[in-house]
Amino acid sequence: MNYELNLKTKAWGLAFSGPNLVLTAIGNRFNQFQYKETAVLENYEKLEDQEIQDFIDEFVSRAKVKRADAFLAIPRSEVHPFVSEFPKEAEESLSDTIEYQIEALYPGDPQEIDVFHQIIGREDLLKVQIYCIPKTYIGKVFGLIRKWGLHLAGITVEHLVLVNACSKIYRSQFKKKNLAILHFTPNEIEVLGLKEGHLSGVYYSQLEGELSEEKLGRTLEAAFSETRLDPYEVDDFILSGSATDAHVFLLKKLGIELTELKDTKDNVIPAQSLSGVGLSLTSIHEKVPCNLNILPVKLQKRHHQLPVLIGIVLLLAVAGWYMSREYKDYQALVAELDRYQSRNHKLEEQFQELTQVRNEFEERKEKVEAYKKYIHGDNLVLKVMGILAHELPDHSFLTSFAIRDGYKLTMQIETDDFFEVRNKLQKLPYFTNVDTANAISKARSGQKRKTNLKMEIVLEAFDE
Repeated sequence: MNYELNLKTKAWGLAFSGPNLVLTAIGNRFNQFQYKETAVLENYEKLEDQEIQDFIDEFVSRAKVKRADAFLAIPRSEVHPFVSEFPKEAEESLSDTIEYQIEALYPGDPQEIDVFHQIIGREDLLKVQIYCIPKTYIGKVFGLIRKWGLHLAGITVEHLVLVNACSKIYRSQFKKKNLAILHFTPNEIEVLGLKEGHLSGVYYSQLEGELSEEKLGRTLEAAFSETRLDPYEVDDFILSGSATDAHVFLLKKLGIELTELKDTKDNVIPAQSLSGVGLSLTSIHEKVPCNLNILPVKLQKRHHQLPVLIGIVLLLAVAGWYMSREYKDYQALVAELDRYQSRNHKLEEQFQELTQVRNEFEERKEKVEAYKKYIHGDNLVLKVMGILAHELPDHSFLTSFAIRDGYKLTMQIETDDFFEVRNKLQKLPYFTNVDTANAISKARSGQKRKTNLKMEIVLEAFDE
């Protein structure tokens, strides 16, 4: 989906309709435009420049628009248009290519015209609408701009803004519709054919004398042929310009049902205001189907800086809001990370404890496994008893004897000299870590003492 960020809130257009000057203003909020008003100054050429300037000033003040947000339309009667096709490779140097070929294309003196172009199709070839405008008329327009105190955003050809108006009114349906725009001025008619969003052709004719059903019918028949439109395939017929009730009546007699165009607020756009609405929309939007602007760039007074600054402020505000949310999320993640790290530290301690227990278990298991072979071989207990009987002094008596875990020996003895017994056992290769398990106490008989000795059996010594 293409979306144009647009912060311009108002715009207006100036169009010439025969002897009349037509001013139209619209409002815009988030690409939702609303038709505001139209003011018509009749027979402006007969008025003083100050009267015209006062009329424009009153309109600008009443509509609350800025002078620099205006577009001016050059009427079809002052333009010599024709269509030509070029290879797509010529697009980068299209202006030079057209200038080189203009002598063959234009029937008059090329030195007396300025040439402009608008690409209207990009299929196999570039389809280009070329406009030849007399330098004298362009000079006249610039003279009016100075005399009326205007500061314009641009100047374009009137029928192009009708295309732009329809593109913004129909929106997503624009490229799905076949449209016929019937644009009237007091003594002229111009018919535009739009096929699925593309300008298929333009027909222009002067209407001399009294207009009849037959004359209008022949004119429209020629127009449909020129614009390559089948009237039975046209979805909407749109009325534009200074059409009178007589025009509407004749069109209905010819079986043409006209479609009322509305803004995004559902307000009906009058036929005489459609050009002005198109001019205003062309001023507001950078992205329009027909963006021809014959006003030199250095003279264009579009207010680019303010929307850009506002856009930057809005973007910064959105970025700040987004960053604050991200910071809160970051803080929550940090807290969560701390909890996981604390839990991980506890798990590491528990793992170390389990590792130590496992190591002890493995060590004991090895000793138990070593002891098993002695259980199933020669009797270990008898061997130990034999060694003790042979090595203990004669004054010593063994009163109890126990082996645990396969190698831990505990025995109770009564002896006259405990230290002699311990030293003797420590020197034997069969025992290690010989020590007392409790205090030495008196035995029942004579001078003897009793105690418990604990030691570890060196199982490997019994293999020798």
